[in-house]
Amino acid sequence: MGGVLCVAIRRTNGDVYVGERNTNPLPAWLSDPAFFSDGKLVDKYIAAGNDESGMNAIQPVSYGIVLVDFKTKSILSRQNYTQIGGFFLCIPGDVYGEKIVQKLFKRKWVRQIKAVDHPTCRNFTYMDAEGMAHLERYVNKHDSFPHSLVVVEWCPPKWQIDDTSPSSVYDWKQEQWQEICDWLDVRGWNTTRLPPEQE
Repeated sequence: MGGVLCVAIRRTNGDVYVGERNTNPLPAWLSDPAFFSDGKLVDKYIAAGNDESGMNAIQPVSYGIVLVDFKTKSILSRQNYTQIGGFFLCIPGDVYGEKIVQKLFKRKWVRQIKAVDHPTCRNFTYMDAEGMAHLERYVNKHDSFPHSLVVVEWCPPKWQIDDTSPSSVYDWKQEQWQEICDWLDVRGWNTTRLPPEQE
């Protein structure tokens, strides 16, 4: 499943990329610590969108919008597909996820973890520093772990992540458009923008 959303990235040098991108690969790109160095991984992400439909302006589409600003180290996420700054890890067997979480621990970016104890994922058990250390030992193959699904919450140092998922995929866009414009104005983005289309 999935669909498309608008992704806009302002690089450290001020260059701005805007694209209508598929939702499915987004969590993997934005949970990799290497993305936040504004280097080759960002280049690859932008290059990977060359075959997708182009956009000339910042405009929420379908699932929403994600804005990444390397100049001010901030992210605004208004989309209804994935959590930015949170990573679901299935235990055991999620080899790719374990490697990502290893990297997050290595850089000391993990803020907290939540064990998902309810089958509908609505009831989280927050885990303290001891629980975080336990998970770190697990992903480094030195320990077992009692939970089958956890959410690893993380944030790079000095970054701000503002992630709010709208309650509806389509109804939110007009209401939050001014908020998106204000966010861009405060950070000095001069990029062309268009209000969301009426569904």
